[in-house]
Amino acid sequence: MKAFNNLIENKESIIKDCEEVILGLIDTKAIDDEIIKLEEECEVIVELIKYLIYENARKPMNQDEYNKKYNFYTNRYETAKDKLAKAKEKNRN
Repeated sequence: MKAFNNLIENKESIIKDCEEVILGLIDTKAIDDEIIKLEEECEVIVELIKYLIYENARKPMNQDEYNKKYNFYTNRYETAKDKLAKAKEKNRN
């Protein structure tokens, strides 16, 4: 009975806390925006990699410089892809 009475006394606070949790769960705009941004970043990086490969095949390039750029882009892509997967997982929960 005491526990129930405590709930009744704190009902405004409990209701407010529940509303905040519910709003946090249904408001996914920030995560959705992050997902879009990361998808776009992945697309741009893929295009940069394609262009780099194309340029390397088309004209002579310093292969150390090519490998350096290629590794930079692929590392950047993997980082963005991992962040994207985490954001999508977060959005599902």
